Amino acid sequence: MPSAPVASRPLRSRSAAALAAVALLVALAVVTGARSAGSTAPLPDMAADELLASVTEALADQPPISGEIAGVVELGLPDEALGGRHAPASAWSGDQRLRVWKSGDGLRVAHLSETSERAFITDGERAWTWDSRTLEATRYDVPTRAGGRGPDPLDGSSRGLTSGDPVGMAGRALAAVDDSTKVSVRGSATVAGRDAYRLLIEPRTDETLIDRVEIDVDAEERLPLRSAIYARDAAEPSIEAAFTSISFDPIEPGTFTFTPPPGAEVREAPDGGRLHGDAPAEPGVGASARRTPEAPPGDVNAGPERVRMIGQSWTTVIAVRQDAPPAASGSQGEVDRPEMAAGLEGFLPFNGPLFSARAEQVDDQRWLLIGAVEQGTLERSARALR
Repeated sequence: MPSAPVASRPLRSRSAAALAAVALLVALAVVTGARSAGSTAPLPDMAADELLASVTEALADQPPISGEIAGVVELGLPDEALGGRHAPASAWSGDQRLRVWKSGDGLRVAHLSETSERAFITDGERAWTWDSRTLEATRYDVPTRAGGRGPDPLDGSSRGLTSGDPVGMAGRALAAVDDSTKVSVRGSATVAGRDAYRLLIEPRTDETLIDRVEIDVDAEERLPLRSAIYARDAAEPSIEAAFTSISFDPIEPGTFTFTPPPGAEVREAPDGGRLHGDAPAEPGVGASARRTPEAPPGDVNAGPERVRMIGQSWTTVIAVRQDAPPAASGSQGEVDRPEMAAGLEGFLPFNGPLFSARAEQVDDQRWLLIGAVEQGTLERSARALR
């Protein structure tokens, strides 16, 4: 394996953030008070298919939901890879505290720390990211979604910011339920003072690092109050988000607009100011890097050459082609793209609770492979890239 290029600490920190974002996407896509859930009085029996259908219907209606969220993200990334505990990338790890507003009119998520706030705001036509620590605001145009209603304008980095939303986590997990998945109802819980059914989503294969996804569903509103992803043989979740307070009252549409405060540095987003989201013409990691429906397990998709998907369902591996780093004068958006995770090669191969990552040379091309699988599966996937 060729020696890893020397990366500056800012580049390495940004690369770690990109890798963490991809890791979260993988964990959510393949299925794709944080500990306030507890036992409660038994609820009336509910069949799994009935509960699943009612949750899907409730989510499709896009009702107003707002509240405080506590969570935890433990992906096993070392502090050195994140650029230190106080680096921006460290926000991908540890305890999380968020405030969320979402409805058919838009989405607003604020990631809160002791001294600052990072936020994502969209009304479905325009989107903003805001960092109170640096006083930077970035404006995006939101592409029209291919199918489905309501805004979902997130690219890889923005999904990292909003991945702590239990409703969004649950929605992606439920949308991925297929024959490779076992769904059951396993008791009840109390979340944010509300009674909930506990819905379990479990893989039917032992080739994934993921043991199960737990979704605590409000017994009355049928909306997710808590979502958690467990690694194999783990007593505590690696990713968890739960409402500590929640309201289903209407939300003023003005909540989803943003005006940069005086003194803020306002920037237009790169790539023409468009978030990648679900727009089919925009290649990237996640929804827009799709395997063709006809592709059998183990085949490389015929989609964008920069990002390929190998395998299926819980054992999906994402392969990201590693391009040469841009010049120092390149845009911030270029540096933040997932392919720039090459600066982390000194930490590869990586084995975490929910995902593994490694770099492989295939012919004359370098690839980053990442998936909720063990290293052996990544190695076999690399051979499929030839």
